[in-house]
Amino acid sequence: MSPPIQMYMGDMAKKEPVTDSILLNENIIDVAMRNRYLRDEIFCQVMKQLTENPNKLSEERGWHVMWMLLTCTFPQSELLDELEMFLRTNPNVFAKRCLEKLHMTKRDGCRYTPPHQMEYDALANRHPAVEYQVLFPDQSKQKIEVDSSTRMCDVHSKIVKKLQLKNSEEYGLFFGLKDK
Repeated sequence: MSPPIQMYMGDMAKKEPVTDSILLNENIIDVAMRNRYLRDEIFCQVMKQLTENPNKLSEERGWHVMWMLLTCTFPQSELLDELEMFLRTNPNVFAKRCLEKLHMTKRDGCRYTPPHQMEYDALANRHPAVEYQVLFPDQSKQKIEVDSSTRMCDVHSKIVKKLQLKNSEEYGLFFGLKDK
């Protein structure tokens, strides 16, 4: 499991031309989401790569891996305490954000699909939230900020609150993304 992590972090050359999001999703995130035994191994490898990493760019990309993993899943209970301690005691600013992400994923549950390219773009730009425009039947628009933890029910609640609707059960949301 270590080579794809090292390739994403820039510590090892990629064997073939592939985008970072595909490399991470297909070889790390998707595997961690589907196999609980490999999930723990992947978390261990990422923690190992982040421990005393002298290369700042590699370390930053390692935190991206950790963030995306924690956006989707978390380790089994045997490793969970170790991961929490690792994140709590790590001086890197991103460690605190990852700890918050871990708590949110534990509370809200794991995702069913790996991150979208837009999530990688937002993370690369150091702004993990993205604004979406919501189009209403009267052609008016509202902007809603979402991040990797936002669920459709959260967006629905924000819209109901913004529009001060009394009955939210009569409305639904349809979600679409344009590929770049």
